Amino acid sequence: MANGVLQREDDARVQCWRLVRGRGNALDPETLQALIDAFEEARDDPRPVILCARGRSFCTGLDLQAAATADRAAMAHLMERFHRALAACFLHPRPVVAALGGHALAGGALLALACDRRVMADGDRRFGIHGVHLGVSYPQVAVEILRYQLPRPVVEELLYAGRIFPAAMAHQWGLVDQLVAVEIGDEGEAVAEKVEEAARREAVALQAMGPESFAELKRSLRAQAARRLWPYDGKGAEAWLDQWFRPCTQERLRQALDALARGRGEKPAGGIL
Repeated sequence: MANGVLQREDDARVQCWRLVRGRGNALDPETLQALIDAFEEARDDPRPVILCARGRSFCTGLDLQAAATADRAAMAHLMERFHRALAACFLHPRPVVAALGGHALAGGALLALACDRRVMADGDRRFGIHGVHLGVSYPQVAVEILRYQLPRPVVEELLYAGRIFPAAMAHQWGLVDQLVAVEIGDEGEAVAEKVEEAARREAVALQAMGPESFAELKRSLRAQAARRLWPYDGKGAEAWLDQWFRPCTQERLRQALDALARGRGEKPAGGIL
């Protein structure tokens, strides 16, 4: 696996998949399809998966620049890819560990939560799901993953309030399983390497019972969520699209894009969905 958005570096213990799109690794259809294909190709590989990125952000969510100009058919395609990518990660039979050397926001935080464990660099990294500020609910795949992974009060705080947590607080709330200490002066590659090595140890430990035993246990634990995720609910997707294309939601989207562009001095990539 090697393309413009997802690269692979394997060793004897793990498969390491790295998001390399840039622009906050925002999730566009190509990136989402690359994730779907990667999980499908890896189903028979006994090694755990490390999902990581380099740079300031692990993933900042769906590509809002593309979403803002998408018509209904294009947005339906994007959201179906989003559903399938997150479900493929969540239901993958091997351990999947997110190595978060940078921010995990909105759809990026959901991608991390679809993994079995999350290892994050301490410090000024942020983790959160803030799509509520667009006035649109998150789709069913997000709800199912959150409902499985987190206690109800935490799920409601995430989805109703749209809070963004610093790394230490994300760990306290159970959104992140492990924090990796970062020394003063550590940047970029040094931070990523520390987080990825911690994620490798976590992934190998998760599968200590053996790959087939782990797969059977994971399949059993997630069976109810899997039944709610498949087959893909086209009717539910249409209802979500109705929300997305409401005039009030589109106006909030335009305001969010303007605010992000002013804050960054450039066109925004990922954002609040």
